[in-house]
Amino acid sequence: MHRYHEISLFIILLIAGMNIAEAQRRTFSPYSRYGIGELAKQGFARNSAMGGTGIAHYSSSFLNNMNPASYSAIDTMSLYFEAGVSGFSQNIKSATGSSNKTNANFDYFAIGFPIAKQVKSSLGLTPYSF
Repeated sequence: MHRYHEISLFIILLIAGMNIAEAQRRTFSPYSRYGIGELAKQGFARNSAMGGTGIAHYSSSFLNNMNPASYSAIDTMSLYFEAGVSGFSQNIKSATGSSNKTNANFDYFAIGFPIAKQVKSSLGLTPYSF
């Protein structure tokens, strides 16, 4: 029974440590100053509003770059245009001072259009990181 408690304690500490292992991911964080910055989220605004899902989402009302098969729903008489920006404000405090950073980022730009009756396409730009 004693061995069972040791294994249980080890698993609990391992799981608790996983949450701590993720570092700060903000662009102005002193911990990511020399890295590539914050990675951009995949998907467009509607995908982010659904918690980052969208792989199986099929709709004729917006573009979904996470599901390229959804482009078949584009109407032959339509032109889709989407663009997005995001921003945040961050306040870092220490015992000796504080720093307030505000940032706005380009998220994406996309145009969806029909080429022929059965052929639809899109062009777009999304950043890898900020």
